[in-house]
Amino acid sequence: MTTSLHFPFRFSQPFRLAAWPIGIRPENSEVRVDGPDLTVTFGRWTLRTTIDNVISSSVTGPYSWPLVIGPPHLSLRDGGITFASNPDQGVCLRFRTPVPALLPIAGLAHPGATLTVDNPAALAALFDGASGDPSVSDLDGRLVEVQDDLWSMSASELRTHAKDLGIGGTSAMSKAALLAALSPVRR
Repeated sequence: MTTSLHFPFRFSQPFRLAAWPIGIRPENSEVRVDGPDLTVTFGRWTLRTTIDNVISSSVTGPYSWPLVIGPPHLSLRDGGITFASNPDQGVCLRFRTPVPALLPIAGLAHPGATLTVDNPAALAALFDGASGDPSVSDLDGRLVEVQDDLWSMSASELRTHAKDLGIGGTSAMSKAALLAALSPVRR
């Protein structure tokens, strides 16, 4: 059975309101790692590549609202694309071969993508140390390591970690609820 991992975008209220008129909603925005494929869906925009095209990942943020709110944004500095659903934190993926996503124009491809998913640290950890050829079993093993690291934390440490990631409402959560909020969803 192929492992499929699903990372929903975390929408802050102002970003949700700005994205709604252009068709970007939580239910049609996600990052999915499915077998050898990586697919980012953000409303009607889609980025598709293979996991072996990801050469690095890092957690980034916070972001300037005017530069990221609303539809996907093209960086004029490096040509990367940003799919932002909040201004707090995301993960930046760098690609070996640039990938199209913003417009169906020949030659417009992005060397990187910034994604403001619910758990940027877990998504970044899947590709952490990527040498350009991670396999699905490598990614599955890294997911287990991330989940093991989370399980080794106390509830207090998990709350601090959640706060650092911009996840609110954790003060009354049990350790199990905190683990669920901090872990990607397997399908």
